Amino acid sequence: MLFSRLRVRLGLAMTLCGLWSASAFAAEAQDGQPVPPATPLVTLDLHGEMRTRLDYLDGIRYTTSDPSIAPHIDVRHGESNTTPSDGRMGIGDLRLRFDPTLHVAEWADIRTQIDGVSNMVLGGQNNAARAGQDALGTQSWTSDTGGFASTASIGVRRAWVHVRVLGMGELDIGRMGDHFGLGMVRNDGRDLFSDFQTDLDRIQISAEFFGLRLKAARDILFNGPLNSTALTGTSVLTRGTNATVTDGQPVPLQDSADATRWLLQAESAKSPDAPGMKFAAALMYQSMDNGFYAEHGTDCAAQKTCDQLIPRTVRQFTPQLYLDWRGKLADAPLRLQLEGAFRYGTVLNADERSSTVTSKTLVGGGFAGKAEMRTGRHLWNIDLGMASGERGGGFGVNDQDNWRTGPAPFAAPRSFVTGFNFHRGFLVDNILFRDIIGAVANAWYFKPNWQLTLLETGVDQGLFVNAGLMTALAASDNATPGKATFLGLEPDVGLWWKALRTTAVLRASYLLPGAALDAPSGAHALSVWRLDAALRFKF
Repeated sequence: MLFSRLRVRLGLAMTLCGLWSASAFAAEAQDGQPVPPATPLVTLDLHGEMRTRLDYLDGIRYTTSDPSIAPHIDVRHGESNTTPSDGRMGIGDLRLRFDPTLHVAEWADIRTQIDGVSNMVLGGQNNAARAGQDALGTQSWTSDTGGFASTASIGVRRAWVHVRVLGMGELDIGRMGDHFGLGMVRNDGRDLFSDFQTDLDRIQISAEFFGLRLKAARDILFNGPLNSTALTGTSVLTRGTNATVTDGQPVPLQDSADATRWLLQAESAKSPDAPGMKFAAALMYQSMDNGFYAEHGTDCAAQKTCDQLIPRTVRQFTPQLYLDWRGKLADAPLRLQLEGAFRYGTVLNADERSSTVTSKTLVGGGFAGKAEMRTGRHLWNIDLGMASGERGGGFGVNDQDNWRTGPAPFAAPRSFVTGFNFHRGFLVDNILFRDIIGAVANAWYFKPNWQLTLLETGVDQGLFVNAGLMTALAASDNATPGKATFLGLEPDVGLWWKALRTTAVLRASYLLPGAALDAPSGAHALSVWRLDAALRFKF
């Protein structure tokens, strides 16, 4: 009986398939052309990469042993500092990233970026070390939590919907990446060695008119405060104003505490590889009315001042310009790129802990340029740029001298802030700006670079060797630890292998620090070197 039913169902299915085939054949015979197969309503494109890196460094020290030196700009000042006296460090990390796109019909995409492993430090899961003991101490490597088992989890970095609106324009809504020009200010992390990228919550509409691609967007950079178990019942969220919050899904309590940004952008609609001049211009306006301040004093509950929204009144304008020209010089392909940005802003109350208004004016900017020319097997590059600095002190990405009002070693807060720094995903070198300072900040830099093709297997594929030399000067010597202009010289060499979906790199860098990185006591910073290797597979 069972086999009879199967035969009946199979025969019915074959009959239906035969009828469909006959009707399709009839349609083909009628039109004289084959009938194309129906387009699936939903399709999935899965792309991604796995990147692993190994680094060995000597001379970089993150220490607070000298209170007159900010820890992020400290290199080896002799052997007088506390451990580690040799300053050597080996690092390994791994990243597994997926970029799936779900196509819905022909008018919408759902785009995501998912990190299966996000820069997991190899060897960083030691339970014994986490317990404050040596790995060979009393605690076993195979503890109840699995010894070296990874604690990293899958995280969704980006998720947004891209909609094509009746052939008139495009609409993007969600958390997405952002990139402009060379990536000096807005950078989506496309460099092989980059660990930083711009992810933001955005609503954007774009369209093309008369050879221009126009964009308008509203970004939410920060939401705060959010309701949580720590803010239950009635809390004072503004001076003299009560607000009731409840547990559950975190939601913003007041829009006035959000940091928002508006973007207007216009760029050439030409292909990126097309010869001639292309440009892009953008204007960003950023605002934030109130900042959140959480106090933990013993009497804050009685005075109802534990959780407050403090007026900040931040207003900031940032215009950007990018130029890209492709042509030839003496029959050699030449490309010139230039990006510039300027920031003007005001902050009514920069320090929420201060009882008095601490207003500041923000004025700063910088530029980055690249020139590239190819002659036969040789590729010549020149990188140069500048980021404005502070004349009254304050240096580096993590330096908070501009905002703190505490005791020394922090400088007195300034009402006129002129420092500017590039995005941390904009990589120029391998030691000075990347590790010691954190990004291009308060500096001029100039770096010629030469690349030789040893073996060519395709367009930009094969075996390459390159060498470069970066020279860096402080834009303001008064902001450096040594109160000098010369930041240092950094030569580097590298060996690259590029295949269709594989990139392998072996590099060596050496920093000869200048007097600008000397300790205030006069001790000269010693040299720093770094070896690193990276392997990336794309799929």
